[in-house]
Amino acid sequence: GGTARPIMISRITGGDPMGATQFNHGRQAEELVQAGLMRDLTDVATKGKWTDVVRPKSLLDGCTIDGKIYCVPVNIHSWQWLW
Repeated sequence: GGTARPIMISRITGGDPMGATQFNHGRQAEELVQAGLMRDLTDVATKGKWTDVVRPKSLLDGCTIDGKIYCVPVNIHSWQWLW
């Protein structure tokens, strides 16, 4: 919900980060990357050949800042469901 993101950011900036966390797709963690608080996962992504397996490819673009990958696209969801 609406309280999850502030708690995650508070823990990360306070030096008590979770082992993993989930942000929505996009640039929600960009300020944390710029502050050097997020781990560069480019080597992991390269070894796992993420560019070959992540679909749509634009998901990986949302995790890439200045040519480095900082997140793992694990799911995609939207309010625009068709029934």
